[in-house]
Amino acid sequence: MTRFADETPRTRLARLAAGLVLIAGFALWPLFGHGAAYLALVFSLVALVPGWNGEALGQLIRKQFVLALVGAFALIALAFVLQPGQPSLANIADFLPLALTPLLALAISPLAGRLTVEKFSQLCLLASAMCALVGLYGLSQGVQRSTAPGFSPIHFADLAVVLGFLSLGGTLVEKAARKWMYLLGPILAVIATIAAETRAALIVALGLSLVYGIVSMRGSTLPRFVKIALPLVLCGLVVLGFAIAYWLGFTRPLEAFQPVIALLRGEMPSDTSALYRVEMYRAGILAFFDAPLFGHGWHNQIAASMPYLTEIGQEGYALEGWGYIHNDALSLAVACGLCGVVAYLLMLAAPLLAHFGAAHGRDGKARLYLALCLSAGLLLSGATDVLLMVEVPKVLLVLGSAAIYLFGVRPADGTHS
Repeated sequence: MTRFADETPRTRLARLAAGLVLIAGFALWPLFGHGAAYLALVFSLVALVPGWNGEALGQLIRKQFVLALVGAFALIALAFVLQPGQPSLANIADFLPLALTPLLALAISPLAGRLTVEKFSQLCLLASAMCALVGLYGLSQGVQRSTAPGFSPIHFADLAVVLGFLSLGGTLVEKAARKWMYLLGPILAVIATIAAETRAALIVALGLSLVYGIVSMRGSTLPRFVKIALPLVLCGLVVLGFAIAYWLGFTRPLEAFQPVIALLRGEMPSDTSALYRVEMYRAGILAFFDAPLFGHGWHNQIAASMPYLTEIGQEGYALEGWGYIHNDALSLAVACGLCGVVAYLLMLAAPLLAHFGAAHGRDGKARLYLALCLSAGLLLSGATDVLLMVEVPKVLLVLGSAAIYLFGVRPADGTHS
């Protein structure tokens, strides 16, 4: 008789639906695009029917990561309500996944006691494999920039990298079996990035390499030189992977360094895409001070920034018709003022609050890495584009934070193990 033999059909159904929520949210978006986020929300409703637990919901509402995400929603909604003319009132619904954090966490709570760092890492590895397959299929069909249905190639590549590095959490579990397979995650992510022909993902990969190297050396007895060298070696391997792709003819991803080097020299980038971003950032900062408390509105970012664009920036807008400032933090700052800035910080803090809120000795290093990787990945991805304009990143943030919290929870009563 197994330890789950005494479970009721209701319990098994709740756990099955909870598993489908995570699979849809994390692994199906390369195939279905943003439809996967809605599918995860539908499965969460299915999971809540047999898995409803009022007491557990009451406990979740008081958890710090839940308060952070719900608080972020409240601040954004407050800004939209208090803006003159309320131009973004309808856009409150765009951030609804944040408000649903307690219910989404409750929906996957039947997995408590079964959801481990290893299984979560395997899910992220599966997602990375799906991204690589979509990328390779696009290449085989002659698509110039492979991506998921309805996805920006930049969003596709950035999220592929984040999930690829999240899979490395399995290597930090002391007794994990077949640790080598988790190393495939970043490799698969690089394949997806090369197929998407994006440059921003290289910066994300380098940043997450540093995060992994630093966390993996935490508490290690290795010499200090090795602790310092490992993160740098990992960054070197990432660059080597993109250099090989450059040699094979996929030149664009490795070109990410060129605009960065130009800016460090105090020069304007020669690349038009980077130049337009610099224009948007400068104009957006100035526009923020015109409405610092509640902002200009979610879809008024460019209109508010337009007076501060130079002739080059205005020509870029006329050519490409930007709908938003290509930076998550700045987009929220211009759209929602200080409310948006604080909301963004709360969102980035949520995975770490989930980790510390369910802290216990078992797999602590791996859970810390997952929390840091998710936060840093979204931060770096949002540095050159706006992930929060679309559904999948917000659902990933909520479900990822809830999963990290559940690693330290007993199934019976929702308390820490």
